[in-house]
Amino acid sequence: MTTHHTEQNGFDGLIVGRGLPFTITLHLKSGSQFQAGVSTFRFIAETRLLPREESGTKATFSLTDPASKTGWSAFATTPSGNVISVAVSSPPDVPIGLYFLTLDQGQKVKLWEFVLLFNPWCTSKSHYF
Repeated sequence: MTTHHTEQNGFDGLIVGRGLPFTITLHLKSGSQFQAGVSTFRFIAETRLLPREESGTKATFSLTDPASKTGWSAFATTPSGNVISVAVSSPPDVPIGLYFLTLDQGQKVKLWEFVLLFNPWCTSKSHYF
């Protein structure tokens, strides 16, 4: 959390700024192995209240390379056998708030709950400091 400068806010969960990547680690089933270009992962990022794609509060995205600059993205950073690190990024203009990240591979598994904050230093946004 030090990268996002949120370590002293009193919240124990993940807090990230819009447009900044954060990394999650996935442990695949025993015997499974990640293969770049072959293995597929689908993620859903959505807010707690009224998630809708039309309002930007729900997005479905897959592993990409390189990371998208316009929408949510995820890319494998250090695959090693049945463990894979995935860097997830949000667009710079997505609504802020409490989000859930879900892995959907036919069966949905909630991975993480996180708070997405305004990021005044994001140069992709038209108004930054």
